[in-house]
Amino acid sequence: MRSKKSSRPVTQRQLRVGEMIKQALGTIFVRGEAKLPNLDTNNITVTEVRMSPDLKTAKAFVLPLGGKNATEAVNILKEFSFVVRKVLSKKITMKFLPKILFVKDDSFEYAEKIENLIKIFKLLLFFLFESNNRHRDGKIIKPNGKKKYGGNKSDVRSPNVK
Repeated sequence: MRSKKSSRPVTQRQLRVGEMIKQALGTIFVRGEAKLPNLDTNNITVTEVRMSPDLKTAKAFVLPLGGKNATEAVNILKEFSFVVRKVLSKKITMKFLPKILFVKDDSFEYAEKIENLIKIFKLLLFFLFESNNRHRDGKIIKPNGKKKYGGNKSDVRSPNVK
């Protein structure tokens, strides 16, 4: 996995710290330790945390359950990120606690879009296959059941049994 801005790959340390922050944010939201106005943090899911190479900024991808009011929830989290960071500082011991940037996670919508495209493609292939197997009068042509392989029976070698 490579970061988008630089050509350097993501280090093991970035992955480890990102996973640690993801788990800590999840427990903070589930337990309701960060009191945010107009937001029920029990419904917030942290799907991924990406760390910068210097480990000073963390991009947290979040999504409320059901995906309802996602932009509002992300805006509230952005506005009150200092509260979440303060609670996070009590959970994690690091030399520099990263600044947290909250971003709406679009990966589930993207996956659903790809899945729908695959379904449409399968239906299209099915209808193309069906139209190729129809005669002009509309009857379905069934393949001849005699040949189960490409050649004649004489082409198949019998095993040498002694």
